[in-house]
Amino acid sequence: MFAHWIGIFQSILCSRLDVDMATHARPPGAENAEHIPAVRIYECFVEVARPKDNEDAQIKYVYPKDYAWEVDTKRQLPKFVFPNKFVNGGVVVVVMHCVYSEQEEHFTFVLTDLDGKYRFGFCRYPPGGGDVAMCFLSDLPWFKVFYQAMDKIRDLRLDHQGEVVEPFLAGFRNHSLPMANDSVISIVPEGIDVGQVFTFALPDLRKLPEIPADMWYFENILVHFESILVHFENILVHFESILVHFESILVHFESILVHFESILVHFESILVHFESILVHFESILVHFESILVHFESILVHFESILVHFESILVHFESILVHFESILVHFESILMHFESILVHFESILCTLRVS
Repeated sequence: MFAHWIGIFQSILCSRLDVDMATHARPPGAENAEHIPAVRIYECFVEVARPKDNEDAQIKYVYPKDYAWEVDTKRQLPKFVFPNKFVNGGVVVVVMHCVYSEQEEHFTFVLTDLDGKYRFGFCRYPPGGGDVAMCFLSDLPWFKVFYQAMDKIRDLRLDHQGEVVEPFLAGFRNHSLPMANDSVISIVPEGIDVGQVFTFALPDLRKLPEIPADMWYFENILVHFESILVHFENILVHFESILVHFESILVHFESILVHFESILVHFESILVHFESILVHFESILVHFESILVHFESILVHFESILVHFESILVHFESILVHFESILVHFESILMHFESILVHFESILCTLRVS
């Protein structure tokens, strides 16, 4: 299975390189040129620090220091060098996976401009996935040359010859472009006499570059590609798990819909009872208004009765006054009657005497 996918990947990459080299190696009007049409061997050399926590990858060193960056290239380059973002040692965003081992690792990315021209980024991770990676930007697809150059920079630093690194980079960058039949390139550090000449074997400049020419590089691609497939299988497993959870969510959602329908039925029943209660309440209000009307009528009649009662009391008082007057007259009559009786007795006495 891997052989099938690797063959596809190889054919695609080689076809893209063929198109690019056919465009760059023999531009119109330069069929007889012996130099490849690049301005210099490499554009710049950078060292990029791995992203940590909430910080993105950062360029820590660049040579030449006055390199004229394109804005997009400077912003995007660290993301190409470290396509993974690590937080507390765990991968949170996976764009490209690299298996870290006890040996240094190399990989290449390609930047494409608006004209379809390629610029290669050759990267080196230190053993064990260290915090700083090296990277050469170049228009030349010299995979092994740049990988060996980065290994040489590592060796100089390990041998406490860090002061030779920049002269080496200067000599490497300013070296004249090789002729088509050159097989090696010799780099002499500029501005310092260290008695060393660094020689690198060149690919056959008369042929289009072929990745399988360097099996160690091709094996590295296999490792990365196999790792990508493993992660793809993990993604499929997670996707299947997501589908299972989604089905469970759908089942729960259907259950929620059933309960919601039941709630709607109960709510409609409550509304019906509420309407009935409102009708009864309106009837009660009508009866209460009728009671209020009757009560007002009773109050009116009661007020009328009070008025009549007051009138009766007035008449009763008048009767009492008349009754007192009658009693007075009756007392007067009794007094006159007593007076008559006295006169009558006097008359009787007079009659007896006579």
